[in-house]
Amino acid sequence: MKTSEPSESRAGSAPLPVFLPLAAGIITAALGFVALLGWVCGWPLLASFGAGLMPMAPSTAVLFLLFGAAIGLRARTPMSRRAFWVSVAAGCLGAMITLLLFVLSCLNVHWAVEHLGLNITGTIGGAPVGHMSPVGAFCFLLASVSFFASLSQSAIRRWRVALALGSAGVLLGTGSIFLLAYLYGAPLLYGGTFIPPALNTVLAFTMLGLALLVLAVRSSGLQGGQPEAIPVTSYVLLLIFVLLAAGIVTVGSLYFRHYEKQYRTGVEQQISAIAKLKVDELVQWRKERMTDGGIFFKNPSFSALVRRFFAQPADADAQRQLMDWLGRFPTFHSYDQFRLMDAQGVTRLSVPGGLKPATSDTLRVAAEVLRSGQITLQDFYRHERQQRVYLQVMVPILDELDAGRPLGVVELRLDPTVYLFPFIKRWPTPSRTAETLLVRREGNEAVYLNELRHQSNTVLALRLSLERIEVPAVRAALGQAGIMQGVDYRGVPVIAAAQAVPDSPWFLVAKMDTSEVYGPLRAQLWQVVVLIGVLLFGAGASVGVVWRHQRSRFYQERYESVEALRALDVRYRRLFESAKDGILILDAETGIVVDVNPFLIELLGVSRETFLGKKVWELRFLKDIVANQGNFAELQQWELGFFKDIVGNQGNFAELQEKEYIRYEDMALETSDGRRIEVEFVSNVYLVNHHKVIQCNIRDITERKRAEEALKRQTAELRARNEELERFNRASVGRELRMIELKQEINQLCQQTGLPPRYAPDV
Repeated sequence: MKTSEPSESRAGSAPLPVFLPLAAGIITAALGFVALLGWVCGWPLLASFGAGLMPMAPSTAVLFLLFGAAIGLRARTPMSRRAFWVSVAAGCLGAMITLLLFVLSCLNVHWAVEHLGLNITGTIGGAPVGHMSPVGAFCFLLASVSFFASLSQSAIRRWRVALALGSAGVLLGTGSIFLLAYLYGAPLLYGGTFIPPALNTVLAFTMLGLALLVLAVRSSGLQGGQPEAIPVTSYVLLLIFVLLAAGIVTVGSLYFRHYEKQYRTGVEQQISAIAKLKVDELVQWRKERMTDGGIFFKNPSFSALVRRFFAQPADADAQRQLMDWLGRFPTFHSYDQFRLMDAQGVTRLSVPGGLKPATSDTLRVAAEVLRSGQITLQDFYRHERQQRVYLQVMVPILDELDAGRPLGVVELRLDPTVYLFPFIKRWPTPSRTAETLLVRREGNEAVYLNELRHQSNTVLALRLSLERIEVPAVRAALGQAGIMQGVDYRGVPVIAAAQAVPDSPWFLVAKMDTSEVYGPLRAQLWQVVVLIGVLLFGAGASVGVVWRHQRSRFYQERYESVEALRALDVRYRRLFESAKDGILILDAETGIVVDVNPFLIELLGVSRETFLGKKVWELRFLKDIVANQGNFAELQQWELGFFKDIVGNQGNFAELQEKEYIRYEDMALETSDGRRIEVEFVSNVYLVNHHKVIQCNIRDITERKRAEEALKRQTAELRARNEELERFNRASVGRELRMIELKQEINQLCQQTGLPPRYAPDV
């Protein structure tokens, strides 16, 4: 069947897709469901998407489920009344919960209800897990504002459109920035006072912002409950922008990754160089201390003085010479005292004088030194009486004249706070978190040997179990060396370089907090993000200018089409109202009369209201519109079946719906005063706004029928006269032929009798 499309329907246009906000809402709800499932089942990776990353809070997951479901309800337009009020209820509930959590998070109050009864403990970077981030709460507020601003069952005002678009745009931009930071390996707000948003949280906010942005755009174009049609070229421009955005983000990511790799390599090389430098200096320092002890070791002159002094304690000259030997050392290399003990551990001479007897640790080490006969550097130990930490060089004094018989021990005690600790603690470049530290292994523990930058009273007091392999100092004590990443004694993420100090039980660790390491990197990240944002804005603006130009041209064409349609409608209405034929417009599906022109109203003598809103078979004055059964059979043979009685047979109305064009002349209408009017009936099916209508043209042919009847009567009378004339003419011809025959017979008789012909032979 041929149908006509109205000019408003444009081939090159398509409605805004419904699946886009629906898909984004489903993804948002799915991310919340997966995170909640991870908490319930005890699978932390489902809630955080990565080890060491902040997980999504259970309260955040529930809100994503709520907003995702609300977006799903709004995906189809027009909304039903029930779906509208359910969306309002869901949005109000989400907004109230979000506002409460936003206030609490800004006040740094962590509400236990957010855990939803789950056993959640622990921190990441000093921030407690299982609670909503202030950034997340702010984003939920933006989502609530955009959701309510665009929520309507009809067209919304411009200020609401601007509010919905602005809130959704800020939400999408915020989610994209945090997502880019995660993508570039430098997530924001970690190590600060605020709880950072999780990776899956910012991903869900990005999807939620995209869905709300599409809903706001679609709501701004609603006209009569139908989404505005947009040209296919708009989708091409959108695809171009998506490709440009993907290219810009990819190039930015590759650049930042390359820069990050180079920067990280530089930092690691710097930390490793500092660790190596410190180790080399410690090795040299230990050699120098052993060299100091070597001055007395196997020194015949010094051994003779010691033997002489021990044999004659009152020998002032021997005592003076010993003091000359020993008196200079306490002023060099951090030595704070000198002690000369005999083989029984009795202090015989000391600098400064009047020292108390040696401690049990010193006597134990002295006995070991006398047995070994070797110089020993006693490692860090805590003094029994002073509770201070010292090191000491123990030198055995051997009698060279008596086969190396032990005479005694020289103790050179070192105060590490004078030089060693400041040297270890010192960092060659300005830094707020970097430090170096010494550890050694004692049994199943790693013991810290120096004072730390961020914690006091740690020498020989701070001990960590060797099971804590996430701590670089523990891994160093286990023998691992090189660059490593973990957490330090404070639980703060660090990058460290570990190295063993040769010929000692010491391990040196140079470390720096990752927050400081990545500080310049984050500054560079912001520059990259800003640059990417500018490029994206430029790409979007360029595509937007093209889109606006195309859109303006599209609306100009639509305006011109509407004006043409309006002019055509005016002409049609004039023709419709001034036509001298009756016109009846029917809905092709229901048979309801849509419009009727004044001529048909006047012709039938009924009011306009009698037609409008009625089904055609309910109009009793159209009774017996087909005059005879013969013509109906003829129409059936032509497969143009019509009604014998359009009023009495509703089923036959379906025949009219399927016909392209019907013309029937032998019909009659009945007026309000009972008169019958002969009519010619013509129908045509066409489309108006994608809806079938039937136009019935009814022409009064009563006078024409009367004229035809009169013409028939005149034709019959003329035919009778012609027949009579023909009969008369035929009779006249017969007489003429008989006269000719008689004349011929007379001439023949005259010829037989010898008479001349009486009649001339002219016949």
